[in-house]
Amino acid sequence: EAILGVPFLESTQASMDFSRRCIHLGVTNRYTIYWDLPPKVPRQFKDALELVHIAEPHKHLFEPLLNEYSDLFQPWVRQPTTLTTKHVIILKEHKIMSQKLYPMTAKRKAILYEQIEELLKAGVVEPSQSPYCSPPVIVERPGKDPRLCIDYRRLNSLTEDEPSTLPKIHENLRDLGAARIFTLLDLKSGYFQIPMDEGSKRYTAF
Repeated sequence: EAILGVPFLESTQASMDFSRRCIHLGVTNRYTIYWDLPPKVPRQFKDALELVHIAEPHKHLFEPLLNEYSDLFQPWVRQPTTLTTKHVIILKEHKIMSQKLYPMTAKRKAILYEQIEELLKAGVVEPSQSPYCSPPVIVERPGKDPRLCIDYRRLNSLTEDEPSTLPKIHENLRDLGAARIFTLLDLKSGYFQIPMDEGSKRYTAF
């Protein structure tokens, strides 16, 4: 427990988030401190643990798997990436692009700092001094937690297109053959699983 004075709150640009029961503070680096421990489990993680998306008769088949591999179902562990490739950004012209931040309410700004801190801890992003800058936005999603997104539309307009052929549907159907059981594998945060090329990281700064 602690009593924080007004000078301290002003100097750290502190903001209270009563809906999340936490305080955000810090000028250079923002920190989130919860006063109701443990912190709220993210909705999508809670739903996964409770198997809400699986029919009741089949839940007993998945519960042993969740228990056996519980270490694989933790929120925001160090984000793994593929070792086979890196994403390279090739610009049409090497022109410095730095956009201003969009106006943001105090509530959304608190969410922004909180999610950036989570991304830093997960190793998805890292501190940067790049001259490039794209504005972040907080997107509200019905029934889900708000999500941090980056408006890369201007960067995309300066990026060279990389043509690739689309698969032919009839060939895909042929390859499936007489199969009767199909599995859908949804990779969590798929964009985070492909690392950026070192020379391209500076273009993605926000």
